[in-house]
Amino acid sequence: MMGKIPGLRIRGDMCSLFFVGPGSCPDVQRSAMKLLCIKGVKEVMVTSGKYAFMVKSTDAERESVRQNIAKMHGHAVSIQCHYSYTK
Repeated sequence: MMGKIPGLRIRGDMCSLFFVGPGSCPDVQRSAMKLLCIKGVKEVMVTSGKYAFMVKSTDAERESVRQNIAKMHGHAVSIQCHYSYTK
């Protein structure tokens, strides 16, 4: 077991992260706003590369968020987040 690292904080952060492709809408801001309007979505980050967005949602709404993203963008890769480490 590692000792404490000065300045490092840990918090339980049960949430889900979705990596979402660009979809068919070329308007990034409109797509981000549509994603943000999904119940349970806490944050939408615009990214580059294979995925256009990273969506953070409450873990309790994970399945509902996944279904809504699938309707809008076809599919999304999701992971569960258990802890967040920050400085």
